[in-house]
Amino acid sequence: IEFEESDWRLIHISFSVTAIVSLIGISLNSLLFFTTLKSKNLRSSCYILIGCCSAFDVIHQLIPEICVSAGVFCVFCIGVDRLLSSLGLISFKTNRKWLYLSVTLVKVLSYHRLLDFVNLMK
Repeated sequence: IEFEESDWRLIHISFSVTAIVSLIGISLNSLLFFTTLKSKNLRSSCYILIGCCSAFDVIHQLIPEICVSAGVFCVFCIGVDRLLSSLGLISFKTNRKWLYLSVTLVKVLSYHRLLDFVNLMK
């Protein structure tokens, strides 16, 4: 395929914009993840899930084939977590927070592996 000079300019501009947006996303998601790790005020299950979701997004931006579904399912788990909190089902989460988070993250990772297996079977 032969491109004209104007086509090459458009390709360079498109690549530059994509690279800049990716770098901003990696930087801000990394900042969110490390803030969640370091801050003692962000120790609730929802904040930890949001930090994990940002870590999955960073991995996805660096290696596009990995963690796409993990990030999406993690967002779903955050929504379920917020639903349980708004319905008043907090007692299990506050008494056994690490068990709750471990089960949630196992669900995220197993969902990711299940999708990899389904895509492999296609």
